[in-house]
Amino acid sequence: HTAREHLRRVAALHRIPRSRADEVLTLVGLDESAATRVEKLSGGQRQRLAIASALTHDPEILFLDEPTAALDPLARKQLWGLLKSLSDRTVIYTTHHLDEAEHLCDRVAILHRGQIVAVDTPSALRERTGAATLEDAYLALVAA
Repeated sequence: HTAREHLRRVAALHRIPRSRADEVLTLVGLDESAATRVEKLSGGQRQRLAIASALTHDPEILFLDEPTAALDPLARKQLWGLLKSLSDRTVIYTTHHLDEAEHLCDRVAILHRGQIVAVDTPSALRERTGAATLEDAYLALVAA
């Protein structure tokens, strides 16, 4: 099935009008690929389709677990643009790429051995540790 058909099925599962499928295709930048079969989409396009599926029912909170894993640098940057456009909602975003967290997140929770060791803005975490980057701040916090 195509990207549009996939999203229409997702909309039907949530009892949402089919027109919402076209709205989220545009939102994630897949409107030109709407008629493309899902298996023919690139990795980045498939990831955007997955996010579109999650956005179809307009959730207040969106959970994204390692959304840029296995993406090439271009697809990763394109996905960053999409994620920046979602700033009107709460996104819980897990990643091992701290440059992503620094670029995309308003607040960051640093986890170490299953425990939250710090929660703050990326800049505040850098200031608190005297680090130049969030990655360096992370290393300082988990070594403490």
